[in-house]
Amino acid sequence: MPKSRTDNHSDTAAFLRDKFFEHNPVRSHRLSNGLKVLTYENHSLPVVSMYTFYSVGSRNERPGITGISHLLEHMMFNGSKKFGPKEFDRILESGGGHSNAYTSRDLTVYYEDFASHLLETVIELDSDRMGWLSLSEEILSSESDVVKEERRMRTDNSVYGRLEEELYSASFQCHPYRWPIIGWMSDIENISLSDCREYYKKYYAPNNAILVLAGDFQRDDALKIIEKHYGNIPAGTAPDTPSTIEPPQNGEKRIKFKKKAEMDNFVVGYHAPAIGHKDLYVFDVIQTILSDGESSILHNIMVRKKEMAA
Repeated sequence: MPKSRTDNHSDTAAFLRDKFFEHNPVRSHRLSNGLKVLTYENHSLPVVSMYTFYSVGSRNERPGITGISHLLEHMMFNGSKKFGPKEFDRILESGGGHSNAYTSRDLTVYYEDFASHLLETVIELDSDRMGWLSLSEEILSSESDVVKEERRMRTDNSVYGRLEEELYSASFQCHPYRWPIIGWMSDIENISLSDCREYYKKYYAPNNAILVLAGDFQRDDALKIIEKHYGNIPAGTAPDTPSTIEPPQNGEKRIKFKKKAEMDNFVVGYHAPAIGHKDLYVFDVIQTILSDGESSILHNIMVRKKEMAA
């Protein structure tokens, strides 16, 4: 049977993809201090993206310091041994670059997009805060206030934010996923400078990080620069990983949360396989088809056709 046009297009795309990565493979390198480096050369544009993944998130916290992973993410932009407060963004943005970060339950991630001639500057900036971050009472107080306001805006004064918090609290009985990434307000208010220093020392070590570099650079030159700036940061002790196993949920759970609002809100969650399980990707596809964007199935049915949701 002859192939359809779709089959031909798929074959062509697969061929081009394979040929492209054949000449531009992702390569892995590891420094003696344990830092894993992934590099991908692409010279189509004179730009580079750099991501640093730290294997630490809210799951590594405990009652009393919930939210410290996210708080430390904020503090990472407030100066280090070589560069003073706010210098990171000023130097990067003055060259047309951009940076940001996010904290999840499993990871804290920092990333920069910049012109390729800034490569060594950005590597020096990021390595300095990995090895020699400035932590002070003044910085802690300032960023703690910012995080508390963020919690008020996105959670305490948000119907959906409160619903999501209730959902995770009900979904997990004993696993660290049960508390919010931003942390409980009482913990944010009481996290100490010594808590932050201990947490930073434990998790912000090169052997607990992966650096990903993609874009317009020469791999050998980039690795020499990375070795130059990261190589003298000492490895830390291997941090503990949560060992709590969530017991199976044997029945439906329902939460009713009352708050003055313009309209009712509804959220539902289903337990899915862990990261690494092959079925997790099936769930991602199903989620996209059902609810991602205005062309999704649920949006078409519930918003457009039945007009039962906004």
